[in-house]
Parts: sequence; structure tokens; C-alpha cells
Amino acid sequence: MVKGRSLTRLPLHIVVAVVRNGLVYLSLFPASLEAEDATTPCDILWSEASERYRSADDLDARRDIDAATGEQLERCMKVHAGEPLFPGLGRRAQRTVNTLTAD
Repeated sequence: MVKGRSLTRLPLHIVVAVVRNGLVYLSLFPASLEAEDATTPCDILWSEASERYRSADDLDARRDIDAATGEQLERCMKVHAGEPLFPGLGRRAQRTVNTLTAD
């Protein structure tokens, strides 16, 4: 479960780390959500903004999207304080952990 209190930028990557038998396994993947995973208002906002960000050709456009989305996500997270945030990303991260720890 992903929880938080504030966000100032559009997160672009998720890092998962697992320590097992003295070894550290790391996985880095895009923090995008598949459409079926975007179920909460903040998920939907993040998913749509991530797609706009990734498809923007201009660096200034990306900066504008990033700044505006950070403000929108901040408001969304305050409105939904105490609720699980980004359950789709949590499920995706857990699948990665499960894969890294599978025998």
C-alpha cells in the first residue's frame, strides 16, 4: 500500500528493493498505471498526467505538466487523506517483490 502526505513532482519511476539471503535485488520500472489499475481519483489523475508527460515533445511542456500535476496531486492527496494512495502501483510493486523473492 502506498501512502503519503505530499508530492511536489510527478513520480516517473518506482524502485523496489528486496534483501534475501544476503543479496540485494533491485528493480526500477516506470511509475505508469495501466488503465485498469487506475481506480481512485488520484490514480486517474496520475495516470492521465503521466501519459501527457511521456507524450510531450517539448521540455517546457513537460515542466508545465509536472508542476501542474504536482499541485493537483497535492490537493487530491489532501482531499483523500488517510486513504490508500495509488493501489495499482502498490499491486504492481508487490508483484515485482513476489517475482524477486520467488524460489
